[in-house]
Amino acid sequence: MDQYRVNAIVTVFATGALIPLAMLPILARVVRRYGRLRGWPMISALGLLGSAVALGTFTVFPLPRPSSVECPSPNLRDYWQTDLFASIKPIASQAAVIGWEATSTSAIFLQVAFNVLLFVPFAFFLHQVTRWNGLGVIVAAFLTSGLIEATQGTGFWGIYPCPYRLLDVDDVVANTIGGVVGVVISYIAIGILPFTTPKKVPDLDPPSLGRRTLAGFIDLALIAVLAVAAQGVQAFSVALTDGREAAEDLLASGKIPLVIVLVAALAIAWLFPALRRDRATPGQVTVNIAPARLNSPRRHAALWQVTVRFAVRWLPMALLPFIYVLVVPMIEFACAVVRRDNRTVSELASVTLTRTRPAIRADQHMAASETQVLPRVE
Repeated sequence: MDQYRVNAIVTVFATGALIPLAMLPILARVVRRYGRLRGWPMISALGLLGSAVALGTFTVFPLPRPSSVECPSPNLRDYWQTDLFASIKPIASQAAVIGWEATSTSAIFLQVAFNVLLFVPFAFFLHQVTRWNGLGVIVAAFLTSGLIEATQGTGFWGIYPCPYRLLDVDDVVANTIGGVVGVVISYIAIGILPFTTPKKVPDLDPPSLGRRTLAGFIDLALIAVLAVAAQGVQAFSVALTDGREAAEDLLASGKIPLVIVLVAALAIAWLFPALRRDRATPGQVTVNIAPARLNSPRRHAALWQVTVRFAVRWLPMALLPFIYVLVVPMIEFACAVVRRDNRTVSELASVTLTRTRPAIRADQHMAASETQVLPRVE
């Protein structure tokens, strides 16, 4: 197996898994800010997720084969363009000769324009979701652009023998300008479009089936990421003991040992909720829901109930071949759709139901208040 396939595995994993998962805290922020997961808050969160994935994709792809990467100089700085405005000045020079109308369709202008436009949606949705100070969003755009250029200028942090793309300081300038434009548009939208700032709702109603399904897929994604990370650690140890080729063959096989998948599932879907008072998995924490006891909905699920939920929902998924992984979620979803109370197979087996965390806290607070005001019986 050649080095190109190892590089492809690493980059696809980085852009396809880590970047979306890095957006989970932002999704959680949206839910807690507005008490909902629908309408404009959800669109903004998805927009930020999509723009972040796009930035990661444009940073890495297309991947060249290492054999096709020419390295005329061993010095990294020879692949860096650090002359400020060196890529922008030719636009003015060309406009002076052929005019701005013709220049606006030229390659040198479109390249700069694309670098500006690339960061407009990222900054817009980042501001819509976080409502940070505009300057903070612009700084975030600047730092993100700097990270992208550093990735390109180091050959994807040393994966390639030398950079296969030029590090251009003017790209950072153009990206930052795009960040400014995105922030300005966001402020305008907030000022003239009321739906961009919905009022917070108490979030006491039963969570929708879509919200609960999203929590499950977040947990599934985290299990996959943890398993792949463990596989990477295993490959590193194999490289130390048996050599680099053996490690590359391990990664290229695409097979992750069953014990690694099982441990990852245990860590995410059993150990994490077992250590929490509300018994919520990472996905449930993200969308602000948690399991509760069926016979006492104001109380969090017991440890044995969490164990049963894991055994019914997650254990079969960890043991099944990859092609059948989605069978269990489909069964769970079908059961919830058919039943009037929308409970899944794992909830039926564990005698639990899923509620929003604010609803559980509200019931607990009400119960505590009632206990305090009840007269003492002699």
